[in-house]
Amino acid sequence: MAIHFPNPYRLGVRSSLSELIAEGGVAQRYQRYTANQRQLVNGMQALGYQALLPTAVQSPIITTFKTPNPDFDFNRFYQALKDRQFVIYPGKTTAAPSFRIGTIGVVDQPEISALLAAIESTQKLTH
Repeated sequence: MAIHFPNPYRLGVRSSLSELIAEGGVAQRYQRYTANQRQLVNGMQALGYQALLPTAVQSPIITTFKTPNPDFDFNRFYQALKDRQFVIYPGKTTAAPSFRIGTIGVVDQPEISALLAAIESTQKLTH
């Protein structure tokens, strides 16, 4: 029995593979994701946030950060960042009060720098 995938699916896979090859393969992409995540964690630490997991076990795909204080209003923080064209995620994967930020996709170090600047300006409004 043959499996037939719809054309949009096939085109999406072909496009994704072309982008991966153009970037230099899986190892190059992993290096970019790792550099993004390292830049994010360093910048967030400078702003007073702490990653939930130690660096040794942290994936470069998405990072969970502890909320900075008990009065932290995630919904205000989320909306303020969304208004600046950045989307973060609630920390639903742990019981600890937290939120998550992804570092994959069409994201490079300039986008991480812009996100960190947005977080810094948002902090003044939401803390």
